[in-house]
Amino acid sequence: MTSIYAGFIALANRLVKTKGAAMTHVKRTAAGYSPSLSAAAVTEASQSVYGVFNTSSGQRNKKPGSDTHVSQEILCSPQGFVVAPQPGDDMLWNGRRFTIIAADSVAPNGDVILWQLEVSSGS
Repeated sequence: MTSIYAGFIALANRLVKTKGAAMTHVKRTAAGYSPSLSAAAVTEASQSVYGVFNTSSGQRNKKPGSDTHVSQEILCSPQGFVVAPQPGDDMLWNGRRFTIIAADSVAPNGDVILWQLEVSSGS
């Protein structure tokens, strides 16, 4: 990692931690089929991270065959992420659960500077 990217990562960590809030990333992993549940068992692992809502990105979307939901963007510091966020995972903040719809990273040289998470809070 070059020093300029290390500086960008440190700046992103500092700004998100200062302007954002503590959140919990809940990673969902299918653990195999459970005959007693007649479904795939899911395990959850959580990690503490910092994120900030991008308030200018909120929009109402309509997925085919579902109710209208509000889509928002959370910008997260890479600090605290042991495993990368993926669609289907959850973000917990202030007692609310947000499902990750899309996850993208800002990583010009391969080192993540910032995570951009599109999340849905439901109807």
